[in-house]
Amino acid sequence: MVKWELPQVDLHEYVGKIREVFEIEADEAIDYEAVARLPSEIERRRALFKYFIPDVFAPGKYDRRADLIDGCIYYLEFLEGRGSQAMVLDLWRKRVGVKQGYADSDL
Repeated sequence: MVKWELPQVDLHEYVGKIREVFEIEADEAIDYEAVARLPSEIERRRALFKYFIPDVFAPGKYDRRADLIDGCIYYLEFLEGRGSQAMVLDLWRKRVGVKQGYADSDL
Protein backbone atom coordinates (compact mmCIF):
# COMPACT_ATOMS: atom_id res chain seq x y z
CA MET A 1 0.00 0.00 0.00
CA VAL A 2 1.26 3.47 -0.91
CA LYS A 3 1.36 6.09 1.82
CA TRP A 4 -0.55 9.03 0.33
CA GLU A 5 0.67 11.79 2.62
CA LEU A 6 3.82 13.82 2.18
CA PRO A 7 5.70 14.93 5.28
CA GLN A 8 4.33 18.23 6.60
CA VAL A 9 6.53 21.28 5.99
CA ASP A 10 6.57 24.74 7.48
CA LEU A 11 4.58 26.78 4.95
CA HIS A 12 6.66 29.94 5.32
CA GLU A 13 9.91 28.00 4.85
CA TYR A 14 8.45 26.16 1.85
CA VAL A 15 7.51 29.47 0.21
CA GLY A 16 11.07 30.64 0.85
CA LYS A 17 12.37 27.54 -0.95
CA ILE A 18 9.98 28.13 -3.85
CA ARG A 19 11.21 31.71 -4.21
CA GLU A 20 14.86 30.69 -3.90
CA VAL A 21 14.84 27.66 -6.21
CA PHE A 22 12.68 29.24 -8.92
CA GLU A 23 14.15 32.74 -8.47
CA ILE A 24 10.85 34.48 -7.75
CA GLU A 25 10.71 37.96 -6.26
CA ALA A 26 8.75 38.27 -3.02
CA ASP A 27 5.59 40.24 -3.81
CA GLU A 28 2.76 37.73 -3.38
CA ALA A 29 0.22 38.15 -0.60
CA ILE A 30 -0.22 34.59 0.61
CA ASP A 31 -3.12 33.57 2.85
CA TYR A 32 -1.18 31.11 5.01
CA GLU A 33 -4.15 30.50 7.32
CA ALA A 34 -6.35 29.35 4.42
CA VAL A 35 -3.57 27.14 3.07
CA ALA A 36 -2.96 25.60 6.52
CA ARG A 37 -6.65 24.61 6.78
CA LEU A 38 -6.46 22.38 3.69
CA PRO A 39 -6.87 18.70 4.57
CA SER A 40 -3.68 17.21 3.11
CA GLU A 41 -0.05 18.16 2.61
CA ILE A 42 -0.18 17.79 -1.18
CA GLU A 43 -3.16 20.15 -1.31
CA ARG A 44 -1.33 22.70 0.88
CA ARG A 45 1.74 22.58 -1.36
CA ARG A 46 -0.35 22.80 -4.52
CA ALA A 47 -2.21 25.82 -3.08
CA LEU A 48 1.09 27.61 -2.34
CA PHE A 49 2.34 27.10 -5.90
CA LYS A 50 -0.89 28.60 -7.27
CA TYR A 51 0.30 31.95 -5.90
CA PHE A 52 3.36 31.73 -8.16
CA ILE A 53 2.07 30.01 -11.30
CA PRO A 54 -0.66 31.99 -13.07
CA ASP A 55 -3.52 30.24 -14.80
CA VAL A 56 -2.51 31.21 -18.33
CA PHE A 57 -2.55 27.80 -19.98
CA ALA A 58 -4.88 26.95 -22.84
CA PRO A 59 -7.65 24.46 -22.05
CA GLY A 60 -6.79 20.86 -22.77
CA LYS A 61 -7.48 17.30 -21.74
CA TYR A 62 -5.45 17.78 -18.56
CA ASP A 63 -5.02 20.73 -16.22
CA ARG A 64 -1.65 22.00 -17.45
CA ARG A 65 -1.27 24.42 -14.53
CA ALA A 66 -1.82 21.58 -12.05
CA ASP A 67 0.69 19.40 -13.93
CA LEU A 68 3.29 22.16 -13.73
CA ILE A 69 2.59 22.64 -10.02
CA ASP A 70 3.02 18.92 -9.33
CA GLY A 71 6.25 18.97 -11.37
CA CYS A 72 7.58 21.81 -9.21
CA ILE A 73 6.66 19.94 -6.01
CA TYR A 74 8.42 16.86 -7.39
CA TYR A 75 11.53 18.93 -8.18
CA LEU A 76 11.69 20.42 -4.67
CA GLU A 77 11.39 16.94 -3.16
CA PHE A 78 14.20 15.79 -5.45
CA LEU A 79 16.41 18.68 -4.30
CA GLU A 80 15.70 17.88 -0.64
CA GLY A 81 16.68 14.24 -1.19
CA ARG A 82 13.86 13.04 1.06
CA GLY A 83 12.85 10.19 -1.20
CA SER A 84 9.27 11.45 -1.52
CA GLN A 85 9.49 11.87 -5.30
CA ALA A 86 7.72 8.55 -5.94
CA MET A 87 4.88 9.62 -3.65
CA VAL A 88 4.49 12.91 -5.54
CA LEU A 89 4.42 10.96 -8.82
CA ASP A 90 1.78 8.60 -7.36
CA LEU A 91 -0.33 11.58 -6.23
CA TRP A 92 -0.02 13.08 -9.73
CA ARG A 93 -1.15 9.76 -11.23
CA LYS A 94 -4.11 9.68 -8.84
CA ARG A 95 -5.09 13.27 -9.73
CA VAL A 96 -5.00 12.73 -13.50
CA GLY A 97 -6.43 9.20 -13.41
CA VAL A 98 -3.41 7.36 -14.79
CA LYS A 99 -3.17 3.80 -13.50
CA GLN A 100 0.02 2.57 -11.79
CA GLY A 101 0.81 0.22 -14.67
CA TYR A 102 -0.03 2.78 -17.32
CA ALA A 103 0.01 2.23 -21.06
CA ASP A 104 1.36 4.59 -23.71
CA SER A 105 -2.22 5.59 -24.49
CA ASP A 106 -2.60 6.93 -20.90
CA LEU A 107 0.12 9.46 -21.57
